[in-house]
Amino acid sequence: MRSALYTGTLVHARHEPRKHVFRYPVAYWLLDLDELPEIERRLRFVSANRRNLVELRDADHFDGDLSLKDAVRRFAGDETIDHVLCLTQLRVAGYVFNPVSFYWCYRPDGELACMIAELNNTFGERLPELLPGSSLRYEHDKRLHVSPFMGLDQRYRYTFSEPGETVFLSSGTTAAQVLRHIDPSLEARIVTHNVGALQEARGLRVEVVLVGGLYRPRSNAVSGPLALEHISRFHAGKMLIGVDGFDLEEGLTTPTMGMAGVERAMIAQTRGEVIALADASKIGVVADVVICGLDQVDTVMIDDGADRSMREEIVRMGLRCIVV
Repeated sequence: MRSALYTGTLVHARHEPRKHVFRYPVAYWLLDLDELPEIERRLRFVSANRRNLVELRDADHFDGDLSLKDAVRRFAGDETIDHVLCLTQLRVAGYVFNPVSFYWCYRPDGELACMIAELNNTFGERLPELLPGSSLRYEHDKRLHVSPFMGLDQRYRYTFSEPGETVFLSSGTTAAQVLRHIDPSLEARIVTHNVGALQEARGLRVEVVLVGGLYRPRSNAVSGPLALEHISRFHAGKMLIGVDGFDLEEGLTTPTMGMAGVERAMIAQTRGEVIALADASKIGVVADVVICGLDQVDTVMIDDGADRSMREEIVRMGLRCIVV
């Protein structure tokens, strides 16, 4: 089954007029809409369109007059859509608050036709937004009031991965430690040259592919022609890249040519978002070998030790900046 219960952490950060950050755990259901009968059979407390402890109701989505899959196809205006995955909140004991549901819409050949973001607010209003194409990165104007403190003169930016997709993971302890924070039930393929990732992945359901090559004890990673050959056999929807140096002019840097070569190859094979991981100690540092410029990076994840001016400059350069 592709259906699953995903757990994670919601992070909200404001930097103006006063810094405020909060985090709390969340859980979302990922439903393959063709698997609903099987879900009901396996989980007696879960039902579709009938009373139970946990319920999916078609009436909670779109206009509520069609089955959820048919409603998705009608809204998308694409009759070639054959397979739909839905990430959403279900009713529990009859109650639900569902700020947003996301839909991955696939054609019979497995191609992603589009996505849909279905937005709800606390005033009972609902607005689905069509996110066309298969880029997994989308942007549109805000058209639904959500917070009474924020107007409509803003834009939404989305970066998605596909459930169960392939992710490149670079060398470095910061990159390996990312695995400590993912949902243990997440099914995905991690392709990496980071030997430390093997230990961090114990107890997870992710599939880890460690590429071959020459082991470098100092980096606890592999590099060389064999690693480059193996990387060329994969395409990834995302790349997580830990760095030794992050500089606005020099970009991402590392001490060794071998590591830089492997990570450049990963970037070249990444179809979606490239995410740079840099704590405050790496900001402004320029190591010996350039991996890439910031024009090849989409998102920067930094800790709250990085100064505010740096965060603002990252955003001015057109990158997304996430403070963790």
